[in-house]
Amino acid sequence: MTQKFINMGLKSSTADLDVWMRPAVKLNGEEYYEYILVYVDNIIAVSIKANEVMDEISTTFKFKNGKVSEFEVYLGAKLQKKSINGKICWTMSSMDYINAATKIIEGTIKNTIWKLPTKLTTPIVPNSVPELNGTPELDADETQHYQELICLSRWSTEIGRVDILHEVSILSQYVASPREGHMEQLFYICWL
Repeated sequence: MTQKFINMGLKSSTADLDVWMRPAVKLNGEEYYEYILVYVDNIIAVSIKANEVMDEISTTFKFKNGKVSEFEVYLGAKLQKKSINGKICWTMSSMDYINAATKIIEGTIKNTIWKLPTKLTTPIVPNSVPELNGTPELDADETQHYQELICLSRWSTEIGRVDILHEVSILSQYVASPREGHMEQLFYICWL
């Protein structure tokens, strides 16, 4: 794929090797960059002429069912076109991902000792100090569950839940040896 993109005049970004770009010109003469974003087997073309870019890629690579379409979901985030101040913009929402994660959490803690908190006002229990937590360490299965919840939470911050980023980062420090108090804090964050 790399050689195909180079042949198309695209250059890989130094910040992310899966982001490819090339200069382009709009019909009105305005200059801009076309982008191609690649993640495993997903390709997104960001361009005034996105269909032409995808057609060019399809001369070398076969698309699933031969189909090229606008994305509705990308990496768990719902994508939508909206008109904002008279301009068409793409927006990204984490709501579908958060709803799915919530169902996973509810299903996972069913028949366990863990309970979800109620009446939440902040993303972490006020005055908590995770580094001084002296509760018992989690067993191997609960540690794996904690790690999965951290993963769900970290991804939710990537796709829009920036309001919990700091708290998730703090609790991410304890994935190797989490304690019961850390798990309780994580439920608090996940359930907010």
